[in-house]
Amino acid sequence: MQQYQKPVHVNGHDMNVFITGNGTKTIVFLAGAMVTSPILEYKPLWEKLTEDFRIVILEKAGYGYSQGDTGAPRDVKNMTDESRQALEKAGIQPPYCLAPHSYSGLEAVYWASQYPAEVECILGLDMVTPPFALKQDAEIPADKKERMAQKQGQVFKKMQGSKFRQKLYTALVFGQALVWKNGCLNDAEREEYKRLFFQNVCHSEMIEEQKMSTKNAQLVKDADLSGIPALLFISSMNARLKHASWKEENTAYAKAQGWQVQDAKSHQLYADQPDEIVQAWRKFVKN
Repeated sequence: MQQYQKPVHVNGHDMNVFITGNGTKTIVFLAGAMVTSPILEYKPLWEKLTEDFRIVILEKAGYGYSQGDTGAPRDVKNMTDESRQALEKAGIQPPYCLAPHSYSGLEAVYWASQYPAEVECILGLDMVTPPFALKQDAEIPADKKERMAQKQGQVFKKMQGSKFRQKLYTALVFGQALVWKNGCLNDAEREEYKRLFFQNVCHSEMIEEQKMSTKNAQLVKDADLSGIPALLFISSMNARLKHASWKEENTAYAKAQGWQVQDAKSHQLYADQPDEIVQAWRKFVKN
């Protein structure tokens, strides 16, 4: 299996930075919440981009091959600072094309608002935007969200200690993961994907990020990014909220910033339509 580990020491812990590709433009992937193996999860997309771009996969604390249970705060400011330090220590200089998936959209918005000279563009992979995150949090109060996160953590801890529960989870959940079932990963990578999931899923960072979503959305809700070019692929994912639509809220935000929008087939678009995304990104970044 390809060597994916290149740790750098950041903020008292090791953070993994995977680098590949030969292009002059740098695309930096930011992982969505609970994506416990970002390198393998986004492989169907990044492996198609290596001829045209330099690719960097940042694995935050508790994700992939990075150290977990670090005790480092999971607000967007701290996570962005760690990402910037990791890139610097890995010798990757700005500007960057940020490619956030899902809830790392809040990190990308913060990064672009605070350090606009470092961000050449944003390439959104069905990323969340501040208005949707705030409406979601209005329907799910912070205390309820914390109880949900704690319960989820308890379930995962029980699962870690049971081979039967792990086997059941693999059948029920991994079977729905496109990167798992569509042939993107070889046998060794599938085993590593599963190993990393059960290793990382109980890390404190996974739970803490969920509890911090309201604060993080508040920190970036007034950011003006109209000067940052962006192309967002947005799906029609069912967010199961009464008063907020994932597609409508995120599309309205993008258009208010003057950003381009294209339809995503699913929230797993990186495995669902990689060829279409590659074509769109090539054209967008070139222009």
